[in-house]
Amino acid sequence: MTSADLINQARLEYEVSRDLAKLRLNKVAARLAYIAALHAATAFILEHTGTVDDAHQSMLAVLTRLLADSQDDKMIEQFLARAVKYKDVASGDAGAISDLEVTVTLYEARQVIERIANLLGASSTRLDLRSPV
Repeated sequence: MTSADLINQARLEYEVSRDLAKLRLNKVAARLAYIAALHAATAFILEHTGTVDDAHQSMLAVLTRLLADSQDDKMIEQFLARAVKYKDVASGDAGAISDLEVTVTLYEARQVIERIANLLGASSTRLDLRSPV
């Protein structure tokens, strides 16, 4: 899978997470939004290193190193560090996720995906940026 494939996958997952949020399936929507952003981060790491570690902490460390010179891109690593709590949401450990929380999560995930796509110069279909939900 190429970095462009991963960006396209992230965008598709984001769109599905948006649809899930409209159905008020907040836990599933937040989890998929996190996964979408993680796939975008994976694309960035793959493009710059040629390899990717599946462990979240390892990926976050590599991403932090790759983005070290850019203060503007701190939001990428901050979102991934904060949103990892949604990863295991299916197990019921996350508790309830409010409509506001899922809306903010979707908004931030979208920002991460598009920022990484811009950094990579991805020219495939852009996300609809009008509304997070």
